[in-house]
Amino acid sequence: AHLVQQHRQAGRAEEAAALARRAGRAHPNNAELFALEIATRSAVEDETSVLSELETRIPDRGPAAARMRRSLANRYLQSAESDRALAVLGSAPPENAGAGTALWYEARAMAFAAGGDLAGMDRTFAQWHLEGLEERELQARYALALSLGKLEAPGESTLARLERAFANA
Repeated sequence: AHLVQQHRQAGRAEEAAALARRAGRAHPNNAELFALEIATRSAVEDETSVLSELETRIPDRGPAAARMRRSLANRYLQSAESDRALAVLGSAPPENAGAGTALWYEARAMAFAAGGDLAGMDRTFAQWHLEGLEERELQARYALALSLGKLEAPGESTLARLERAFANA
């Protein structure tokens, strides 16, 4: 990863992309290399092709799967493709996602928010709460998702929710 970054900083983007591709294939369960490969290769190759290829390399289970899904979803969200982000994430966290579970829920909520789907965001937060997200943290994350998605939920303004979340921090 450090060598890829060095090549990028030196303006050797093609070399960095080739190295990122080799590193990703040599270490298929390394979520950090996966995210770096997305950014590096997308800068010099057709991004749609890169993302499609990398999607096929995501493992079915484990924390790395959740983190890789999140990285790919975030890339789609940067291009305002919330439907693609949701498709990559799937309807449930990968099996045995461990610490990656929270990242998955966060990405799914943000994908719904980016798509203007308040009901989908609400369902995601309700499911996350059932999985153990503490109420105060849930309220803070919910307010943040509303704000970033420029959404308003019934009952209280997003600004009031954010103020309450900061006061409870």
